[in-house]
Amino acid sequence: QAAVGHSARRVATSAESSEQALQHIRYVHDVSFTSLAKIDHFIYKQNGYAAVNLGADSDNARAVTVNEHICRLGKWLDQDSTLGNFGTLQSFKGIGKPHGQVHQSMHLAMDLLQENWAHDYDLQGRLFGAFEAVEAGSDGGIAQVGEMIREKHGAR
Repeated sequence: QAAVGHSARRVATSAESSEQALQHIRYVHDVSFTSLAKIDHFIYKQNGYAAVNLGADSDNARAVTVNEHICRLGKWLDQDSTLGNFGTLQSFKGIGKPHGQVHQSMHLAMDLLQENWAHDYDLQGRLFGAFEAVEAGSDGGIAQVGEMIREKHGAR
């Protein structure tokens, strides 16, 4: 009977270790993917800033024409599997609005680049305001993504 008890404890310990490993793998997966999405997001913004120097017809300007459902983060947010894993989290629900603001504000900035902004102080102010809105949305969205990981996995 002692041998059976010892075997049962080993099985329970093994099962617990396996569950902890699986939880850690899920955490690493979520952090890795959201890190890639953040990098894509920063590249998106950098393309917008580069378009100011390179022009509204540049590859950089074309790169930011995607909407918030077509970029990597947007596609991920819209997936059924993502909704299943994160959809109930309050922080997940808070990503869409700032993420949309980034894209809408960037599109406004690209529209303003089509005009003679370099010689028009009013247009320059509006362009600056569009990029400020991009940054405000970006800060909010990135904060929500980080909070989403903490909310799902706890502080680590």
